[in-house]
Amino acid sequence: PYLWSAVLLADTPQPSGLAAQVDELGGGSYEFGLGPLIGTHSLYTAFVGAEFTTVQAQTWENELYPSSIVNFWEGETKLFAFWVDLDGSVSGPDSSDDYGWVALTYTDVGLIIADSATATGGGIIVDTYNQIPEPATVLLFGLGGLGAWLLRRNKQQQDESA
Repeated sequence: PYLWSAVLLADTPQPSGLAAQVDELGGGSYEFGLGPLIGTHSLYTAFVGAEFTTVQAQTWENELYPSSIVNFWEGETKLFAFWVDLDGSVSGPDSSDDYGWVALTYTDVGLIIADSATATGGGIIVDTYNQIPEPATVLLFGLGGLGAWLLRRNKQQQDESA
């Protein structure tokens, strides 16, 4: 039977997140499928510290699509990463999409959401609230650092010649 549809929303002006349909099969077994949500999205099994970015959303082998059975022991927590593209502007993951993770714990009353995080941009580190900056942001910081170094070098050369 259909158990629930979890929706994780990003704290952004536009609605964003993941809807996953979860069916209880009994004995700690659940069938995960993609729930009803406008846009393209994917769900993956994940691990602590994984950097979930546009590249991982395209290359991870552990995607739960279109549906997969996941087994839990009582008290066990499992991590899942997700990618969501609500506007469908590009085919496949890109740096304007939403990336996130959810920790699900199997208890005597069933699955509960223990924790989750969602980020828009370059990606997120699973089981943290640390967003991975978009490549353009990293480039911008790099250029700023290079500019500061060149200014300092130029000033040192002027001081030496004076």
